[in-house]
Amino acid sequence: MRVFTREVMPRFTDSVRSAKILGTKREEAMRKFIIERELPAIGSAERQALREAAQKSNATLKELGPDIQWVESYVAGDKTFCVYLARDEAIIHEHARLSGFPANKVTEIRRMIDPTTATEA
Repeated sequence: MRVFTREVMPRFTDSVRSAKILGTKREEAMRKFIIERELPAIGSAERQALREAAQKSNATLKELGPDIQWVESYVAGDKTFCVYLARDEAIIHEHARLSGFPANKVTEIRRMIDPTTATEA
C-alpha cells in the first residue's frame, strides 16, 4: 500500500472552495460535496455492474458539462458515498435525476482535516 506524503498529495483544509474547473472561458470556483446514495446490495455488486454504473454516471456528467465532476466513491453494503465537485447542490440533484442514481443526502464539505492538522503551528 502506498502512503501519500504531504508533498505528493496536499491537503485541502480551508481551500476546499478553491478547486477550479479549467478549460472554460472563465474559471469558476467549485464546491465539494459528499452524496449518500441508498442502493440495496451495492456492496455485493459484481465488478461489471459497478463498471456499467460508472459508465452511466460518466455519460450523464458529460451531458451536464463542466459544472460538475465526480472525484471518487466509496461502496458500502447498501450505500455509496460519492465525492463530487459542483457549482451548487442543484446540479447534483439533476445528475441524480438523469442518471437514475439517488442522491438521498447531499452534504457540502466546508473544511477538511487529517492527522497532520494536529501538528500544524
